[in-house]
Amino acid sequence: MNNIRTSSELDNQIRHALICNPALSIDYCENILEKAEKYSVDGKEQLLKNLKSNIASYRKRVEENRALKLGYQELCEKASQRVQEWEERFGKITTEEMADIVESTSLGIADLFADRLNPMLLCNMVEKYVKGQHGYCQALSLCFYSTLLHKRNPLLSLPKSTLLAYGPSGTGKTFAVRVMADKLGLGLETINANGLVQEGIVGTSLSDVFTRAYVKSGGDLDYVSNLVIFIDEFDKLFTVQGTYNEQVTIELLNLLDNDNVITFNESFDKTCGKKQISSHNLTFILSGVFDPVIEIASKRINTGCVGFANYQQRMNGCIGYADVKKGDFSRFFRRDEIFGRITDFVMVEPHTKKSLKDILCHSAGSPMKRYTSFFDAHNISLSFTDEAIDAIVDQAFRSPAGVREFDSTLNKVLKPYMFNVQPFARDGKSRELTITMDDLGEAV
Repeated sequence: MNNIRTSSELDNQIRHALICNPALSIDYCENILEKAEKYSVDGKEQLLKNLKSNIASYRKRVEENRALKLGYQELCEKASQRVQEWEERFGKITTEEMADIVESTSLGIADLFADRLNPMLLCNMVEKYVKGQHGYCQALSLCFYSTLLHKRNPLLSLPKSTLLAYGPSGTGKTFAVRVMADKLGLGLETINANGLVQEGIVGTSLSDVFTRAYVKSGGDLDYVSNLVIFIDEFDKLFTVQGTYNEQVTIELLNLLDNDNVITFNESFDKTCGKKQISSHNLTFILSGVFDPVIEIASKRINTGCVGFANYQQRMNGCIGYADVKKGDFSRFFRRDEIFGRITDFVMVEPHTKKSLKDILCHSAGSPMKRYTSFFDAHNISLSFTDEAIDAIVDQAFRSPAGVREFDSTLNKVLKPYMFNVQPFARDGKSRELTITMDDLGEAV
């Protein structure tokens, strides 16, 4: 990748690094901003490197304090005060800059910006990680914002959020939910609908989710009552007909209702007691590929595209996800009770080469960052030529695995270099590793 930056670009990045570094005083920041304009490009590069190192140290401290539940709230309060001081001195920060602070510091967005929280801020935050999915990020942000309102105002009558996300595999459906729950500090439980069994049968049932959350939280009923429940491969409950799936669907309807009582075991011990919560504050996100819905859409618009629309058919221009309408899901579920309990339907876009490249090079959750960190730990600066980046992106675009293909490709390419790293250079000299097309070999 071309890392050459102009002096003005570096000025903007230095300002950004100062905003995102709560450990630095406002007076120090003002001094740096005044002096940095006179620095050479090399001087600005070094300053930026030092500021990023300071942010990394602060982030590590936040993560350690959060894990130990020691001093984390104090860090949040100081960071919030520092934001106010910045705005008094330099003017209001944008919602995107707020999202940058959260991403850079690992502070919880609800802890740091509790009085400024809105769906737009949540959307800006999650889009630091999830690229090319603006519609999905918007729907998810509103869904999670409603969850927070429920949690903060349990006595208010608020709309219940049940979101259905549909689209190809490897497009970030699960990842976006995990990022949002983590940044908001909300409890998240994930279920794979393909493995669900009805209550009373050996296997994973829906009520096990609440038992697992209750045990994990140390018996905190409030935590369980405000869960976000992500059901992956939700479409599989309806594409395979059978008594078990029918019973699971009936149990699910009870959970999706606005104010039912849910009873679950307080542990996985057969002799344990029972606990109860209301379904009122639970949030459900239902996810799946939903290929059969494309066939339903095809028949509806009478294009002659018969049969399940597979990956290759969609690439060749047959009916795809963009042609699906909300009513097509009503015909897919064949149960008005399910369809009527879903408040929002959102398509997760198939990735383009542009969105895949954006994920690889600019996403806060890019797998490339993990490999870069590995080499940084050995004082090695990792980079890729533009041609190598494009080849890795092309590989992911061709693969049905989508974004997941990045990890596999990067591992194949970098594993020999990772195996042969030397101990961290005590002389402090940085070495460089640039991956070219020749280095990719058979990995792409």
